[in-house]
Amino acid sequence: MLSFFKKLGKLPVLLTAAATAILLMAYFQTAFIQHLPEDAPGYIALQLSYTAERFNEVLELWGPENSLRYQHSMWADFLFPISYAVLFTGLLVRIGRQHDPALFVQTVWFAPTLAALLDYLENILHLILLTKGAPYSPQLVQFSANIAMMKWVLLGGVIPVTLLWIAAQAVFHSRKTKEEKAL
Repeated sequence: MLSFFKKLGKLPVLLTAAATAILLMAYFQTAFIQHLPEDAPGYIALQLSYTAERFNEVLELWGPENSLRYQHSMWADFLFPISYAVLFTGLLVRIGRQHDPALFVQTVWFAPTLAALLDYLENILHLILLTKGAPYSPQLVQFSANIAMMKWVLLGGVIPVTLLWIAAQAVFHSRKTKEEKAL
């Protein structure tokens, strides 16, 4: 299993995952987000709607055409978790492999994958809710929001940790190179 994760840290894999994530975000922007009314809440507001009333309110503010656009563009949200899981896992593996890996980095390798699995569950729940239509199941809406919150907590931890490690290692490497040249 560890050898699989090490393959994710290879530069071509990272670049492919980053390019895929960027392309999917651009698609989602053009296919859905840009069509929302100016003052309408975004899709994160739908994800974090803890009540059936709020879920319905967000969809009403979007309007029926945008609710349908959201459903039609969700195929991209089923590919996006793969791209960010590979990207962030690969970055963490690469950072951990190049330097003495700290225990938390070894543990965090799995956070992007878990976030992606939660993202899939959230997407499936949204499709069920949107297909069934109003009135929305309060339990299903709340479960979906809890899943989304767990996903965002994982991603909100992984992304900053990854970026901090990259920045710290870049500074460390730069200082080490300057010291070696000075000798």
